This record gives sequence, C-alpha cells and structure tokens, in this order.
Amino acid sequence: MAKYKDILTFSNGEKLDSLEEYGDDNFEATFSSYSVAEETALYAVSCTRKGAEVLHMSNPENYDYDEENFENPEYEIMEIDE
Repeated sequence: MAKYKDILTFSNGEKLDSLEEYGDDNFEATFSSYSVAEETALYAVSCTRKGAEVLHMSNPENYDYDEENFENPEYEIMEIDE
C-alpha cells in the first residue's frame, strides 16, 4: 500500500518535510492516501498565516505582517516507499 508525505517550501527557500520534522513516536509522519496528506499540508499552510497574524498582533515591531502580500508556503505531496 502506498504511503505519502508532504513537503512545505517557504518563500525563503526553507523546506519542512513531514517525515523529517515529525517522524517520531508522537506523530505519524506518513499518510495512507494522497488526499489525507494534502489535507494535512493545507492545514499547515493555513497555520502559517494564522501564526504570522498572531505574532504581528503580539509584537508588531518585530513581526511584520501584511495580509495582502503574505506568501503562503508551497506544498508538495510525495509518494514514498516503506
């Protein structure tokens, strides 16, 4: 049965690989279907925007946030071998 993982790529080029970042006993970093992996990636994308908003509200001098120009990370779903 195929397994999938997601990779987020931020505007600065930094990548977050679900398997590398969360592959421990507390979180299953692989997904049983493409749609579940995509749903998880889309949730993570929405969290980056919400996190940027919250940081800006708590400390606007250090955390610049412009709703119109905020760049969501790109995501990619990859099939992996197990």
